[in-house]
Amino acid sequence: MAEEARLEEKLCWEFGVVQQCKNGQPVCGDRILVSREDDRVQIVLSDGLGSGTQANIASTLTASLIAGLTKRGFPLEDCIRSVDAALPVTKKHGLAYATFSLVSTEGRQVRVLQCDSPPAVFLRDGVSLDYPHQERTIREKQIQDRDRKS
Repeated sequence: MAEEARLEEKLCWEFGVVQQCKNGQPVCGDRILVSREDDRVQIVLSDGLGSGTQANIASTLTASLIAGLTKRGFPLEDCIRSVDAALPVTKKHGLAYATFSLVSTEGRQVRVLQCDSPPAVFLRDGVSLDYPHQERTIREKQIQDRDRKS
């Protein structure tokens, strides 16, 4: 029990962000939101369709809605429905679209939800971890759900 408490104290989540605007664009089409509360951390990454201002608007709306609604305990389907209703439709593509990834931690528990995003890579001591996931479709969006104790 004492060893487990010491391990818990040493647990640290590290993350970094590097963004680059597409050539000639004034803003980036990606949005990252991080929140911390007690032993909980939530990170939302959203990538808007296209580039520049339209992609920035789509990713900002998506990240803000996903972060706010999931933090308040809304079911994922309701969160995705809200995002679909809020996003403006682009003239170029005729779509209202942004991908997102949500990482939430509580103590040593980690959950990664990804919506139409490339699969996450998990490394520990430089070795790729097998991180099983469940796949499901919500409102025509592919969701990968990974949940495990670290």
